[in-house]
Amino acid sequence: TEGYSGSDISVVVREALMLPIRRIQATNHFKIVSRKDTAEQYYEPCSANTRGAIAMKLSEIPRNRLIEPVITKKDLLTGLSNTRPSVCPSELNRYEQFTTNFGQQGS
Repeated sequence: TEGYSGSDISVVVREALMLPIRRIQATNHFKIVSRKDTAEQYYEPCSANTRGAIAMKLSEIPRNRLIEPVITKKDLLTGLSNTRPSVCPSELNRYEQFTTNFGQQGS
């Protein structure tokens, strides 16, 4: 994350959060699953050849019945690769010099 500002990291995280949502939007098969804490049925994205797969769109899933997507390390790395750092090396050197002259790192 060399050269990434706090704002850049925020963009990376937002991108990583959106990737599972985009995958779900592109999915056209779901399977019904049960949660241990409730008798209600929920839907989880799956491939067409998964046992119990039902061909349906996201919009057909009853409200509040979608299993929340998991954000993975791969999603974060993809977000990182899709986002360019906005701080150039000369700016980093300037900030490091300022910290050396006037401030304490980590304060």
